[in-house]
Amino acid sequence: MNSVKWLIRILLVFYLSHFSFSVDTITLDHFIQDNNHEVIVSGGNIFALGFFSPGSSTNRYVGIWYHQIPVKTVVWVANRDNPINDTSGILRIDARGNLALFQKNQTLPVWSTNISTAGTRNSVAQILDSGNLVLIQNDTREAVLWQSFAHPTDTWLSFMKLGFNLRTGLNQVYSSWKSPDDPGVGNYSLKMTQGVSPQMVLYKGSNPLWRSGTWTGKRWSGIPEMTQNFVFRDSFVNTDDELSFSSDAKNASIITRWVTNETGVTQRIIWNNEAQSWIIDSVPKEQAYTETGQDLYIRVDKNELARYTKKGLVQKKGVLAGVIVSSALVFLILVIFLRCWVQRQRRGEKEIDESTRNGDVPYFDLSTIPAATNNFSSDNKLGQGGFGPVYKGVLLNGKEIAVKRLSNCSDFGMARIFGGDQIEGDTKRVVGTYGYMSPDPSLNLVGHVWELWKEGKATEEMMDLKGELILSKVALGNVVMAIALKP
Repeated sequence: MNSVKWLIRILLVFYLSHFSFSVDTITLDHFIQDNNHEVIVSGGNIFALGFFSPGSSTNRYVGIWYHQIPVKTVVWVANRDNPINDTSGILRIDARGNLALFQKNQTLPVWSTNISTAGTRNSVAQILDSGNLVLIQNDTREAVLWQSFAHPTDTWLSFMKLGFNLRTGLNQVYSSWKSPDDPGVGNYSLKMTQGVSPQMVLYKGSNPLWRSGTWTGKRWSGIPEMTQNFVFRDSFVNTDDELSFSSDAKNASIITRWVTNETGVTQRIIWNNEAQSWIIDSVPKEQAYTETGQDLYIRVDKNELARYTKKGLVQKKGVLAGVIVSSALVFLILVIFLRCWVQRQRRGEKEIDESTRNGDVPYFDLSTIPAATNNFSSDNKLGQGGFGPVYKGVLLNGKEIAVKRLSNCSDFGMARIFGGDQIEGDTKRVVGTYGYMSPDPSLNLVGHVWELWKEGKATEEMMDLKGELILSKVALGNVVMAIALKP
């Protein structure tokens, strides 16, 4: 009887020790199967690893989720682009010491950690309270061969990093799911950029949508929420071996995650235990790029600017000199234009002033009339009368005139305004002579007649012809000019 009791005790101790060892680990002898609904749970019951189906999908994936939160929230997926279509999946340590996912009746793994373990099979996979799944050597429990934190999906947990391991070339990028039903790699990704001024950038495909701004020494310049009273402990590393950023909750009781989701939003989310729901803690504000008309903000980092200060000093001087010369040239052109315009205005006024020096009948230079009528162009011709052709003209001051060109010993009449249905031989509207250009400066008969008109003695030189008043026939020269004033 005593021997039976001792045997039971030995078996119980062995079972409890085996169960205690295997609850958070997968070993060569202990694996988990989907059809048995088996999971492993971290030591503090914070995270669990097992099989799940997202949303309304029936596909099966291996993932990590919060163990005690009632809303199942997956933070990492192993076979995100290679789902299993049934419940035959087995997650175990393979013959090469890798953690691998197999489907029934298949020899090749659906997913594997795929590292070289130097032929050893003494590997153990363990889920930690941080949410990190690690593959370690069972005999040392210190050498980490592989870890899920180095291969993130869409969720950024405390103690995880974003950026580069410059020694190994590993780039830790957070990429969205395709949809709530498909954890495959989606369109959006959060990455660290390299260069003089690294920063976090959210991409849609290869197109940048959002950036964090540069690191100021305490926070990202484009995320003003990161103050001294910030509840997270932020660390930016930029060395020859590493370029990374991490953000950990200062209070370990705070359950928080940073998610890049399938809608193109990257944001920090915190679990509200009282409300039993996730709440958005902060959304980065600085939009550096836009697709639908959002504001565009551009920041120039002072370190990057300083980098080019010495290099661009000569270029700046050259640009400054170019600006000065260009400005002076524009000013000179403006002065020349204004001067020409003023001179032209004065020339027009002078032309009229000088032309009236002999009473009220103005005289004009020989060059004035051809210039006004475009050299008596046929395009300017208004018509043909009994006294010669009449041309439309414009003086330099903008005044419109009608010019009658007479041959020697021809008659000339008073200028007339023609109605819409009238021609030059059938008009009743007499305007009056405005100016005269004589081939002989000594001939001033027009001026004489004008003076008689003003003194009321015009009848001495006028006669009635068909009810119209005209000047008597005289031989004055080549051209008589009349003004046709618009109403």
